[in-house]
Amino acid sequence: MKGWIIIGSVCAVLYYTATTTSLLDEPIHAGQSLLNSWHSQIKSLTGTKITKVDQQYASLKQELATRLSKSEMHTLSDILKSPEAMADFSQQYCQSSNAKHPMINKDNLRFVCDHL
Repeated sequence: MKGWIIIGSVCAVLYYTATTTSLLDEPIHAGQSLLNSWHSQIKSLTGTKITKVDQQYASLKQELATRLSKSEMHTLSDILKSPEAMADFSQQYCQSSNAKHPMINKDNLRFVCDHL
C-alpha cells in the first residue's frame, strides 16, 4: 500500500511539473523530435516508396549555389529533403512578407519562397 502512495505522489508531482511549469518543455520537445526522427527513419526502411525525381528543385539548388552561403545551402538541402519539410517551411516562412529565417537572409528567403 505504501508503494502505491509513493508512486501516486511521484506521478502527481510529475504531472504538475509537466503541465503547469516550463521546466520540462525543453526535454519533452527534445524527446518528441527524437521520436519523429526515429519514425521517419523507420518509415523509410519499412517500405518501398516510389519517389518522383523533380528536376525543379535540383535546378533551384544549382541556381542558388552561387547566391547562398555554405550554411544557407546546407539549410536549404535540409528543407528540400522531404515534401513535409517543404510544406512546413512554406507554411512557416512563405506566408508573411516580413518572415525571418535564422539561417537564410531575407532576400534569399523571398527568392526560395517564390520558387517553392
